[in-house]
Amino acid sequence: MALPPEPIEELLPEATLVIEAAVAEVIEVGPRPPKKKAPKGFTSTGQQNASQRVLLEVKRVLKGALPKAGATRIEVKKPVGAYTLRRGSAGAFLLRDDGRGLVILGRYGPDTYTVRSVEATLAAQGSGPAVRRK
Repeated sequence: MALPPEPIEELLPEATLVIEAAVAEVIEVGPRPPKKKAPKGFTSTGQQNASQRVLLEVKRVLKGALPKAGATRIEVKKPVGAYTLRRGSAGAFLLRDDGRGLVILGRYGPDTYTVRSVEATLAAQGSGPAVRRK
């Protein structure tokens, strides 16, 4: 049985940058993780997909700031995981700088959480552009 996505309320505080974006280009695909063998009677084995380096076309910033002010595209890494990104994959990307660059957070990719739910959670947590400051 697949693990559920992490609760957005727990994942957002880990993100240093949250953007609405789409994959413009898949730059590189890492080595394929070893294939898992399914025990008898199992219908799913939790196969993992390779890491990727992708170029994102940024529509807007929801939290944080782009590494280069005014940039419209940024390069990020998708770690080994249960999903694969393709050109056009779009949604809310939750990113963290790991010291070597920006890495996508979450188990299942940008379509896990709607942009609207991300905005609402950011507002409830007191961060992001949806918050009005006095």
